[in-house]
Amino acid sequence: MKRYVLKPDSFLARVLKMLPLFRLPLLSLVVLLLFLLLTQLIYAGIGYLFSRVKVVDWGTIEHGQWVEVLMLRPEMVLSAPFTGEAYLLVEEGTRVRAGEAVAELIKTKAAPNLSKEDLLALRTIAFRLYHLDLEVGAINKELEILAEHNPNPVGKQEDRQFLTTRKTELLATRTRLSHNAETVLADWQSNYQLVVAAQPGIFSTHLDGGENLDLLEHHQIKTDLNQKTSVPRSFNSKLTAGKPWAKMVTEYTQTLVCQLPAGVNLDPPEEAVLLANGRR
Repeated sequence: MKRYVLKPDSFLARVLKMLPLFRLPLLSLVVLLLFLLLTQLIYAGIGYLFSRVKVVDWGTIEHGQWVEVLMLRPEMVLSAPFTGEAYLLVEEGTRVRAGEAVAELIKTKAAPNLSKEDLLALRTIAFRLYHLDLEVGAINKELEILAEHNPNPVGKQEDRQFLTTRKTELLATRTRLSHNAETVLADWQSNYQLVVAAQPGIFSTHLDGGENLDLLEHHQIKTDLNQKTSVPRSFNSKLTAGKPWAKMVTEYTQTLVCQLPAGVNLDPPEEAVLLANGRR
């Protein structure tokens, strides 16, 4: 039997001597290759068992019709409670949070008598009253829930007493703040209003005349399609009682409404030909 002996100074002997030094990198490389092989097998299995979504090639519309459309989006229209002037607290097109003050409205006869300090005091008091009303409303809901769904009479009585005490304290604070506001401006609730965003959205003063359009009123939509809506006008700080002066864009979805000309049918045909990349 022949035996092969490596010479100490041979190339293979040097490689075998250096092999323990590179054991960890080689092991990591083998594990990485096995992981890549496993992921490819899993990907191939998923592609075989489940359907895949593929974007088709762009085609050409062979039959179409130009129509005029109305672009509708959910908006909350802000109407003036009285004749006066609006002072914006945020810029046009600002994205505001729920509960953020966007403007303050002042009646015409009360505006000349108010200084900057008076406006700041009224704004602070009105903003605090807004949050007090929210907290009182939340307490009223909790009291209703306790009256209907709490099976523990002892715990119910303690919770009701705590909530009632808290509500009394909040109402007392509200009365005190209202009295402080009266010292700044007599009958202030009829002459001043702080506009607070009820829900998040984009504040805008650009009115185009279609703010009160109802998607379910088909006759109204037909009329607005025949009559052009006005171009958005620049902001006018003067207010007229009952007239819209700003709006909150509360959602980003848009709906297109169109009126088809007589004799035009855009329903898809039973058979159609798709022209893609010059091929039918």
